[in-house]
Amino acid sequence: MTEAKTATAAETYWDKYSIPRVSLTEALWQIELSLTANQTRGVFCLISEAGEGKSQGVHGIARKHGYRVVDVRTAQLTHIGAGVPQRADEQGHFKIAVPDDFPRPGEKAIMFFDEFNQGQPHAIALVFKMLEDRGLYGYKLPDDCLVVIGMNPGNSAYNVTKIEGNPAINRRVKKLYVYNEYNSWKKHALTEDFHHSDGMKKPCHPWVIKFLNTTPQMLYTVKDRDGNKQFACPATWQTASLDLYNLEEAKVSPSDDKFVNRLASSLNTVNASQLVEFIRNNEVRIAPDEILLKYKKSSKLRDRVLQLRSEPGGDYPRLVETLALFIFGDRPDPDKIADQLALFWHDMPEELAQAFYQQLGAAAKDGTGGTTKENVTYMTKMTVALQQSPLWDEINTRINSAHDSFERGLKGQAASRDPMQ
Repeated sequence: MTEAKTATAAETYWDKYSIPRVSLTEALWQIELSLTANQTRGVFCLISEAGEGKSQGVHGIARKHGYRVVDVRTAQLTHIGAGVPQRADEQGHFKIAVPDDFPRPGEKAIMFFDEFNQGQPHAIALVFKMLEDRGLYGYKLPDDCLVVIGMNPGNSAYNVTKIEGNPAINRRVKKLYVYNEYNSWKKHALTEDFHHSDGMKKPCHPWVIKFLNTTPQMLYTVKDRDGNKQFACPATWQTASLDLYNLEEAKVSPSDDKFVNRLASSLNTVNASQLVEFIRNNEVRIAPDEILLKYKKSSKLRDRVLQLRSEPGGDYPRLVETLALFIFGDRPDPDKIADQLALFWHDMPEELAQAFYQQLGAAAKDGTGGTTKENVTYMTKMTVALQQSPLWDEINTRINSAHDSFERGLKGQAASRDPMQ
């Protein structure tokens, strides 16, 4: 849990150097304000523990505003890493050619110097000159280029060059100590932008969200990190989410050792075992895609589902909820699943049919509480496809009936209250 004060070294850092301690959400807001105001004076330096999401957040701002990110790892800069000598004229004069991916004249870009204090002194000096002159070796940053720095705190947990007490740097940068609070992380994790860096438009895997909802302190396991173990953090939870999607695609069961080993390779064995145990205890035995493809009147699958529905305290309500999440997570073709979905919905008890309608609406919403344009379009297509089913009118009537019954119950309770009590 990165919001809570967990490690003595981290507790004292921001007090020792008298810098603000803010959530990642606020830090990104501050950067975005500088970008939209075109304020190049006072470069923001984001200081945080490893894996908090600084880089991902900066890339998100860039995408939002149509900027390109030039991601420079200061630790990898060599003497020629920021420029290559080239002969300029016959008199033997040389000029330095900067890397091709540096922002070009007129380009909108964010120059992100990450791992700033992990660089050697000469590399830090190169970045410092870029901050001082907004250029290097005759190269000039374009006017629409924002410079941002990222670094880890200079304490015993990291092998870094100590720069905290450097007055020349302090007067040129605006330092923020950043933590990633669970609710803010979750808000982003529920959007389709979460896996953008992995090349896909999907939110964080539902199992990760459900697990961390019950154990938010495991968003960042500081003790594991301080004990030199593999540790959980926002970055490794993104990896775990991607792993879960791929394990599902490969149809690997949570009971298979390969399942837990893949997750443990980033989260560590203890953390991964807790996640997998949670999945095993809560997983639905019937896969949602089976419902959407194979649920028909005379089918063994329907017999299994109806048997599940009859079991008190069974997995049936969880299957209904999982199906709603799956529909908007996977977005299958409405025309291919409408008949199966309509029959499954028709077979639900009245109150659960109403709940499923509400769950579909909830699943269609992104992390900000509104519906995304894509989800609205998809929901419209799904509704049109369902309306072609002969069962739709009855489903719609039952949904409205359950809603009206609920409303009558509320009014009845209100009318029965003694206003004098």
